[in-house]
Amino acid sequence: MKLSVNISKVTPPSLPPILYRPRLLDLLEKNKDKKLILILGQAAQGKTTLAASYVKTSKSPSAWVNLEEEDSDPYTLFHNILQSFQQVLKDIDFSHILSHPPGKMQTNTEVRLFRDWTQSLFGLISSPIQIVLDGLDRLSPASPAFKFLQILVENALPNIHPIMLSRETPPPSLKFQRLKIRQEAFILTNEELAFTPDEIREFFKQIRKIAFNADQLEKICAATEGWVGGLILLSETLNRFPEDSRPKSISEDLPDHFKGEIFQYFAREIFSGQPKQIQQFLLQSSVFDLLEPGFMKDFTGAENSEEILQGLARRNLFVQAIYDDQKGWLYRFHQLFRNFLRVKFDGFVKSPFCSIFVIPAKAGIQLIQVVLDSCFRRSDGFSDFLRDHQI
Repeated sequence: MKLSVNISKVTPPSLPPILYRPRLLDLLEKNKDKKLILILGQAAQGKTTLAASYVKTSKSPSAWVNLEEEDSDPYTLFHNILQSFQQVLKDIDFSHILSHPPGKMQTNTEVRLFRDWTQSLFGLISSPIQIVLDGLDRLSPASPAFKFLQILVENALPNIHPIMLSRETPPPSLKFQRLKIRQEAFILTNEELAFTPDEIREFFKQIRKIAFNADQLEKICAATEGWVGGLILLSETLNRFPEDSRPKSISEDLPDHFKGEIFQYFAREIFSGQPKQIQQFLLQSSVFDLLEPGFMKDFTGAENSEEILQGLARRNLFVQAIYDDQKGWLYRFHQLFRNFLRVKFDGFVKSPFCSIFVIPAKAGIQLIQVVLDSCFRRSDGFSDFLRDHQI
């Protein structure tokens, strides 16, 4: 008996016209024999597109699972992984592995059960195959599904090549850092996924049929920092212009429509889903180029500022962690996300109901320095800002 297949769960996405990226495809191919390839990146950073283009060009067959919250249940996840293998390896019948119901798992037996599942599965597969799990961040971080995935990776035979995609850094139960230390895992991050200047030029030239000069490309690179989502939104905005005027449309500044699209994207996909405390912290901290946890604690009054910043970076919410030999861990916003926050912040500041700035006294002097340097260039004047907010 063959397993019934939910096609949407086990089918890679269809690829629109894309720029193939030999730089990253070669890295994946070079590291395919590692126990785990983990692709970590912020929203719309091209993770799924990269993995789909890799499996499309790979000589080995590839199974694929589009993860959802329901896969937080290990048995559901295992069943869907079986479906994905069945979809590709049609000559193998995996159904007998699930012939017995799982029953209620006990903590002290789940490791043994997960090991039995993976050994039974891998024992049927003798040829090389990749298994792509897209969307680890959709699983509940506390679920035993990550323990199951850790055991799946550890027990994978040399012919089984797991590739996992996630917006967020996976929880410790996956133990991917241990694999990295043992040089058994390859991890791609935002920095590698970001388009290089050459890739940005080729994306617009090959895919969008727009040729930019060096100054225009530099402006696009600086604004988007190679963020794939930003490049796509910009290209769609440029399609609204007559073909011969598209390059000129960014000679002075990026189009207003593009800025509006970016604002809506961040408002919908990132900002609105955060708790009120995090929203306020984001707005307050957007006035700084670099965020130092200790100062942010004084500045915002949030005792857990370091924890907030670590969480934002771990979840890849357009916040990057940077290590400084003198100051330790610092953080910075992606430029487009910071621009969005500054616009939101200005709206709050100009509101007569503004309560976003309740500044502890010990941060007051540094606040005024920041204001004088660059932060509050407002049409109603610096003195009005100080008077209105009683600083």
